[in-house]
Amino acid sequence: MKTKFFSALVLIALITFTLTMTACKTTEEVRREKQLESSIHDSQNLMAEMTKKINDLEALVAKNSGAVEEVKYQSGTSEKKSGDDLKLLTKQVAELFAMVDEQKQELGLLKTSDEQQKKYLETLLATLTKLQDSLSKGSSTTPKKKKKTKSSENKDE
Repeated sequence: MKTKFFSALVLIALITFTLTMTACKTTEEVRREKQLESSIHDSQNLMAEMTKKINDLEALVAKNSGAVEEVKYQSGTSEKKSGDDLKLLTKQVAELFAMVDEQKQELGLLKTSDEQQKKYLETLLATLTKLQDSLSKGSSTTPKKKKKTKSSENKDE
């Protein structure tokens, strides 16, 4: 019986050893699992940090894109305004040139009229001078009229 008992004991030990070897982990396996868990945990932390940084970068890009769009809009608006201002100024300059041309024509007409009036006044002055000369020559040769006195005036009445 001892042999049966001993063989049963060996068999149990063998089964236990086999089960222990297959079911229990070695310290190396435990160390590897801990290292793997630690690596997984570190990777998860790194992924969370990277996701946060990517979100921050996306927000920054969106903010900068908005600023760029604002600048583009403002520059487009200011370019349009500058273009409109330039068109308005060009139109005003053209109108001013037209007014200057009209004033030049009017000034020319006024100069012509002034010259004609000067010629007329010179002719008139010459005629008046001749008339005065002839009157003064004629009065020295013509007899003088008598002045009426009070007594002659009373007679007429």
